[in-house]
Amino acid sequence: MKSYTAAQTIHATPEQIWDILTDAGAYGDWDNGITDVEGSIASDAHIKIHHSGEAAAHDMTITDLAPARRMVWTEGLPLGLFREVTTFRLLSEVSGTTRFSISD
Repeated sequence: MKSYTAAQTIHATPEQIWDILTDAGAYGDWDNGITDVEGSIASDAHIKIHHSGEAAAHDMTITDLAPARRMVWTEGLPLGLFREVTTFRLLSEVSGTTRFSISD
């Protein structure tokens, strides 16, 4: 099974980044792979992710939410035939920056 992780140090607080990550209506403004997110980003919420170049939306459930620290989006088919888990992590650094990572 293939997976990926991308990480970057950002000159912002975890709370500032969290505000951006949890603003569903703004994803299309800053994420070039997502055109729209339907729904509210909250614990146990169901959201629809519309990716550029794809006709069908991805139905995701927010399965873990630790404000300003971690968020997990999960998608899957019945009987475990397919499962995708996207994890966002924010780690506050001593320098006043935040180490942000996303893994799939």
